[in-house]
Amino acid sequence: MKNLNEFNQYRIENRFGFLGNERVGQFFIPMRGVIYQVVATTGEGWDHVSVSILYGKEGKRQARIPSYEEMQIVKDMFFKKDEPVIEIHPKKADYVNQNEYVLHLWRPLNSNLPLPPEVSDFKPYDVIGTKKPEISLKIGCINTEGWESYEVQVMKNGKPMKRFPSWNEMCEVKQKICGEDIVAFQYRIPNGVNNYAVRLWVPPKELIIPLPDSLLVGIRNEEDAKRLAKKLMGSFIKFV
Repeated sequence: MKNLNEFNQYRIENRFGFLGNERVGQFFIPMRGVIYQVVATTGEGWDHVSVSILYGKEGKRQARIPSYEEMQIVKDMFFKKDEPVIEIHPKKADYVNQNEYVLHLWRPLNSNLPLPPEVSDFKPYDVIGTKKPEISLKIGCINTEGWESYEVQVMKNGKPMKRFPSWNEMCEVKQKICGEDIVAFQYRIPNGVNNYAVRLWVPPKELIIPLPDSLLVGIRNEEDAKRLAKKLMGSFIKFV
């Protein structure tokens, strides 16, 4: 990730009055008629950027998830050109939904991120309906080098739309096609495809892709709260 001091003009204090430094910070970035609220950190084994969309002078969070294009803008701003990052669709048991309108970008610090193969020859796989009868999700599939990949396009009345699938639409595909007990990834790769399709990747079983601690996203239960308290106490003892 880039040095966060590059974005000092957008930096704001967090609720504890902490402005941050080159490795951590919260930023309000006005762009395209809205405000991007970005929280970026480097630590605990990860570059981590969370994104939500605000509006108005009060900076109220919009009741919507950032779009695919908005997440790409933030990725291009905060990460170097040659750095691939991932968005993670975890197992249902590991899912943390602290705020339903926030999305996350991840890059491991202590290991190379395994990259999927370059592919293009997707075979027709399925079509999933949505709540809107005129909108459907067309899915192509390919299995190569042990990777499963599902390419998703949005259709309106049977014709491709000029928009990317939303995060919720990709979640629906993941749940229906991959299942609740599978981890799948959306890659943000330099020079990736740009044909209004989004790819969902399931790596080979023998390939271990690191996953962030759920505490980096939020607290799910009492056990998580205890783990967080222990982690914070350990950090305090180390600091003093």
